[in-house]
Amino acid sequence: MNLRVAFYVGFLICIIAGISTVISSSIDSNMANEAGTEWPDYETVLPDDKVQVLLITITPENWQLMQNDLEEKYGQMTQEPMFEEWRERQPPQFFQGNEPMNGMPPRGPGGGMMNLENPIYVEASVTFNNETWDHIGVRYKGFSSLQGAIREGSGKISLKLKMDYYKSEYPETKGQSLYGFEELNLQSNYADKSLIREKIAPEIFQDAGVIAPETAFYRVYIDYGEGPQYFGLYTMIEAIEDTVIQTQFLDGSGNLYKPESFGFGNHNQDGSTLAKGTLDLESFNKRTNKKAADYSDIERLYEVLHSDTRHTDPEVWRAELESVFNVDGFIRWLATNTLIQNFDTYGGNNRNYYLYNDPETWTFFWIPWDNNFALGGRMGGGMGERMNRGDRNQFNIPEFIPPEIQGWNERGMDGIQFNRTNNEFFPPEMNQRGMGGMGMGNLSLDMEGVSDNWPLISFLMADPTYKAMYNTYLNEVANGAFYPDTIIEKYRYYYDLIKPYVVGESGERKGYSYLTSDADFDTAFDELIAHVQERYDAAMEYLKTA
Repeated sequence: MNLRVAFYVGFLICIIAGISTVISSSIDSNMANEAGTEWPDYETVLPDDKVQVLLITITPENWQLMQNDLEEKYGQMTQEPMFEEWRERQPPQFFQGNEPMNGMPPRGPGGGMMNLENPIYVEASVTFNNETWDHIGVRYKGFSSLQGAIREGSGKISLKLKMDYYKSEYPETKGQSLYGFEELNLQSNYADKSLIREKIAPEIFQDAGVIAPETAFYRVYIDYGEGPQYFGLYTMIEAIEDTVIQTQFLDGSGNLYKPESFGFGNHNQDGSTLAKGTLDLESFNKRTNKKAADYSDIERLYEVLHSDTRHTDPEVWRAELESVFNVDGFIRWLATNTLIQNFDTYGGNNRNYYLYNDPETWTFFWIPWDNNFALGGRMGGGMGERMNRGDRNQFNIPEFIPPEIQGWNERGMDGIQFNRTNNEFFPPEMNQRGMGGMGMGNLSLDMEGVSDNWPLISFLMADPTYKAMYNTYLNEVANGAFYPDTIIEKYRYYYDLIKPYVVGESGERKGYSYLTSDADFDTAFDELIAHVQERYDAAMEYLKTA
């Protein structure tokens, strides 16, 4: 090819590339216009390479409303009257001095954690990137993290921002967004002394081929009439119902469900486990298409999952299941989640996931959520650390357990093992419904012992085809997204990035941090690094005979 021909070929390539860029931009713009908002600017709002700064301004009156509401809804949560009626129906052996269990909230009528009403929104302003947005809604958020913060007397509580919450009062704010994001979550990093789990766990999932939200570190300041106060280092996470389903699917108009059940021994509170005989559609909180009271897609998933063809014709069962559920994505998540260890998820907890029914395929996609207990994380309030050491005598175990559910399983509760234990376990039934919705251990790599109370795991892992797929993905993740050299390099990068805003002169302040000392931060990172190698070695050992 002579120089002139080469020039014209290059020129044509540039033109085609330019047209493609214009078309791509036009498509993005059209999608954004159809949604009524600008296309989300991920580089500005959710960068990986910087710590952003956000100021929330709330009037003293609205700030007091937030505190009063929190006290009214959560402030009495550890007092006996809230679960007196339920307690009277339990055998004396259930408690043995644990009223309530240390570090845990009271039980609801079925024994599950109290399903308390969300905190209220109040009007506020947000300043970010030298711009200010007025008339936004802000509220406290969380479940175990919120209750834990209250128990520990911490002011660092997770927050939710809704940019057009007050559009009825202020029509000009309809469709208002922060660089294309109408809703955002500020996670407090509760119980995570490294402060990176909520940031890096979704990245690991994404690298493993699992749909997960984008995240970023934020220094959060709140001015409630006394000037900007540093509330600590938070992790900003995009909302699944806002931008994730719009940007990671071709069609974001499908049904999105967020389970909100809290179960321990009460089938009506376990609907989102999809266990046989427990289906409760009210457990699946619709986050989109709320006016359409149609849950037929959930009912169809349940019907196919429990079809007799699972036993009589597995090939047909697999085909039917894959027609309504993205099994490949779920098994990728299961392999990744089990490898990195994340006990506060399906298999021990029936809340922390979303199901999105993609209109392009009419199949459900699994989207993980809430990862502050990932990567060998521990529960706050002191309880989790004792549990992870397997120190069951701290809670009079097994005397604590009602007689009807005593009986031990050598593999541990539902095949779930505690971190760094010496074969000290709860009985299987304690985790069949998530012990108050909060799993207390981690799934074993071989998945043996997981009961049918978690059918999406037990049914799939009992199928040789799906078990082989799980083993393949486990090996891929261990040698890819969670390979020690790769992930440790990320850990160290984020450690250096956030350290100035966590410890030291510009670090978190007393009452707004979950660190008890600066040394906690370094210790937490040392534990993360050791954990990666431990999990890699465990996976390689398991795969030798799998």
